[in-house]
Amino acid sequence: MTIHPFDRILKPRAGLWVMAPLALSLLAGCGGLAGTAATTGATAAAQARDASQAKATEDRVKQQLEDAQRAAARQRQQAEDESH
Repeated sequence: MTIHPFDRILKPRAGLWVMAPLALSLLAGCGGLAGTAATTGATAAAQARDASQAKATEDRVKQQLEDAQRAAARQRQQAEDESH
């Protein structure tokens, strides 16, 4: 059995023709996952920042409400004291 020179050149590399696109597609997939992870991380950080700002706003509004209630109670008490 004789081996054709063409067979000696291409047959050992036939696996390379299959493996190269496979390897490239896997690498492209990893890049997509890395991009997704980075986007997810940025989104989570933005949501945490938004939640922190919302909590600070809520605390500030609660404090303003309590201050207004105390001021109203003082005014009612002064009005009652003046009427007696």
